[in-house]
Amino acid sequence: MSCKNCGSDLPAKRVELGFKHCVLCSDVEAYGTIDIVYHKTGNTVEHVDKTTADKVNKISKRSGFGSSLGRIKSGGVKEFSGKIHKGCSLAFIGSQALFDKTGTEMMFQFELHGYNKAILYIERCHKNASINTSQYVRLKNTLEAYSKL
Repeated sequence: MSCKNCGSDLPAKRVELGFKHCVLCSDVEAYGTIDIVYHKTGNTVEHVDKTTADKVNKISKRSGFGSSLGRIKSGGVKEFSGKIHKGCSLAFIGSQALFDKTGTEMMFQFELHGYNKAILYIERCHKNASINTSQYVRLKNTLEAYSKL
């Protein structure tokens, strides 16, 4: 079968799918894809019109180290919009093992030296990021309950 517009031969697969025009003469808008990243192993793609895909893909391209720290403008990052804070990663603050260790030491401090030393100990652990805020509150409430006994 030949293309209705230009007369070129159509591939058999296009004819099977019901197309009557070649790719060059087609009036159907091309599709594009946008990468959707849910997690490092949970990625997928979204099929959208070509114009939208081109815009989103252009904006999401990284232009080098630190590009996620600035404001995205046409052509990449043009200015830095935040401060870099040096310190520990928040990913490991508040592990169950550190919480258990801190709680055990807190009770040891409470039994040997009293309430004030135990509070100072868990405040120091919170400040040093050994425990997170939620765990600090739990330990403080536990300590207050024991001090009332």
